[in-house]
Amino acid sequence: MCGHITKERISVRECLRDTLVAATLLTVEPASLDNGDHVITRDLLRSVSASEALIVRTMPNDESKLSAGYDADNIPPYFTTDAMELIVTAGFKHLLVDMPSIDRLLDDGKLANHRIFWNLEQGAFEKGSRARINSTITELIYVPNEVADGKYLLNLQIAPFESDAAPSRPVLFERVLESRL
Repeated sequence: MCGHITKERISVRECLRDTLVAATLLTVEPASLDNGDHVITRDLLRSVSASEALIVRTMPNDESKLSAGYDADNIPPYFTTDAMELIVTAGFKHLLVDMPSIDRLLDDGKLANHRIFWNLEQGAFEKGSRARINSTITELIYVPNEVADGKYLLNLQIAPFESDAAPSRPVLFERVLESRL
């Protein structure tokens, strides 16, 4: 929730209205930068089709993600700002990722991608009238390799805390299309 980075405390329970939404799971191999960082770029997301939620699984994808530690010696992948702008422009309301942050781990607290996603001014701590307060970011998920890329229904289960962030348990369901005779 945008209340996670604004001065105004905005509760997850207050803002999360959609608990069952159409979702797209996409697996990407982050691109390597000259400085050794790995990023998710706009080009890697071009094939994604619109739905309410985007779930991004990064490669390599093994169970070490379940207990990995991240620091200056182990910087996880992150999104480029143009990739984040594409996600917002495409209309995704919920973003779920298997990384500890959608921003570079050591970004001096700028949180530029969080601000893009929630439509907050860069450097501002006020939500403003155009903030996407009903949009969520869920970080540190794990999607096993057995789950194929594609369309799903997502049940975004949030713990009933009055807080700007809360533990969640995202559950994917296969979409069953109704056939008509």
